[in-house]
Amino acid sequence: MTINFGSQFLYQHFYESHLKRVTASIESHFGQRTFYIDLLPTQFGAYSYLSIVGLIMILTYFYLKKNNEEKTLRSLFIIPWFAFLNLTKTKIFWYAHPYIPQFAFLIVYPITILRKVGLFYYLAIITTLFFILQQNFVKNTVLDDFYSSNEAHHDVAIYARNKCEKLFVLVPPDARTAHQTLKSMNLLISTSHLWGNHPSMVYYYEKSVRFVYYLEDAQNIIVKEQGCMVAFPEDLNLFSDKIELISQKHLKLFKLN
Repeated sequence: MTINFGSQFLYQHFYESHLKRVTASIESHFGQRTFYIDLLPTQFGAYSYLSIVGLIMILTYFYLKKNNEEKTLRSLFIIPWFAFLNLTKTKIFWYAHPYIPQFAFLIVYPITILRKVGLFYYLAIITTLFFILQQNFVKNTVLDDFYSSNEAHHDVAIYARNKCEKLFVLVPPDARTAHQTLKSMNLLISTSHLWGNHPSMVYYYEKSVRFVYYLEDAQNIIVKEQGCMVAFPEDLNLFSDKIELISQKHLKLFKLN
């Protein structure tokens, strides 16, 4: 990547995406210092404290040479990522996804202390499995969890996919204000402008989407560019002479030139 993109890659990947996240809460991703630690009880409840026991056991086994380096590494290989996240000031929930299975492993690891007890070992495994199934399929049925649905911005992006050679999105006033505030505080990075307030539009449009954060830029695009622009209710007056292609709830898609 360095050979292909040179200093741009080094700057954006190492400085902005790593170092700057440690020194600043960039891009509106704020949270308490213990943000990533606090996520553990929300995922595992009181069982999360058992992970401490599991961690101590693994380190003790390594110290006593009951576990070799490879086994210890395989048991704890996500812990450095968890430690790094707790050093960062930027707090993003999905960064926790890799370490959640790590702590699930540590929670059940203490069962291994019963391996030499035979029947009690298998009884502990069955009991643990029973509580996991009861928690996730009786008390809180994971199959009933609601994760996502098609929303207005998805439908607009899908419609524009085959109708518009270019797609511009004039983000709403509150997003423009937030962008300006973060910019004034030096909390934006080079790629911040790429995703707007609805990043999934880039995925559903399947081509490059340009998010517009300034009214002056939007007015120039409306006059000079080909393609389409998405607008929110607050800015519909800019498109009085443009053809409306589709309206989905609060979003409207207009044909440019």
